Amino acid sequence: MMTHPKILFCNIKLSPGEKAEYVYREKIPLANIPPTFRGGFVKYSYKLTIGTQRPDSAVSEIKIPFRVLTVDGMKEPSAYTDKQKVLAPSNPFLASDDNSSAEHSVRDIALQLLAEQSARKRNNCYNISNLHGKVARISLPKTSYKIGEDLSCTFDFSQATVQCLQVTVTLQSVEEVSERLKKEGERHTNTISHSNHQEFCLHMSRANIMLPIPLHITPSFNSDFVSLKWQLHIEFVTLTTHIPDQAPAESDTSSTLWHGVTDLDTETIHWHLPLTLLSTNPLQCGIIQSVKCDDLVQLD
Repeated sequence: MMTHPKILFCNIKLSPGEKAEYVYREKIPLANIPPTFRGGFVKYSYKLTIGTQRPDSAVSEIKIPFRVLTVDGMKEPSAYTDKQKVLAPSNPFLASDDNSSAEHSVRDIALQLLAEQSARKRNNCYNISNLHGKVARISLPKTSYKIGEDLSCTFDFSQATVQCLQVTVTLQSVEEVSERLKKEGERHTNTISHSNHQEFCLHMSRANIMLPIPLHITPSFNSDFVSLKWQLHIEFVTLTTHIPDQAPAESDTSSTLWHGVTDLDTETIHWHLPLTLLSTNPLQCGIIQSVKCDDLVQLD
């Protein structure tokens, strides 16, 4: 995607100490563009190119990268009815700026869509079993999260017939090439782990896990070339032989030496839970990722 170039000024002459300011605005399409993404198969990046030229000299250019976040299902503000518009407080004594109002309208609609898509609708429960019996029951409040949120899940072992020694939860992204571009004998998926949490849960009836979703990652999306999906990779380390939950035997002495089990027979279960990651308020990403820069760029 490339927009048409715009000329901001021409034949400008400035005296020593004099300065001039120009405002450039460009509208990014609301649909049919992928978000900023650096993957194993494709890379989507957006840059603002600024060029200047002095008489009898070549054109000097500088490229400023910026991040694009997309919202699935977002349409032009005119497509929404009055019932769907977001009501925002207004001051009748302040002069209105059409450009500012349009920007706020698009942002408010996008934030409302994100709030609806990431809202908790029902509790999601899953029973995990293996050949030896029931391992655990997993509960999640929702399966759609905005980047920057904390993902929480609960593991219930109270009704388990198989003892679980350890649980590891990992947030993974799965980049997959579109069907029309897949070639036989070549790799079609690229899986990357981003954050994880490990919990030792032997003799526990419940375990709660909180996994932060980073702000710098790319939300779920589909393009003509690849699709980016997200999942929870959950790994259970279970025992093949039961360990009784016993206290040390009573002793007549003042102290008791209690030895734990030194050898355990275990097996591992892997399970994937699909997730949908959504965009968030770009102001939140800007505050977190803002970097103070005192460098001066000179275009001769």
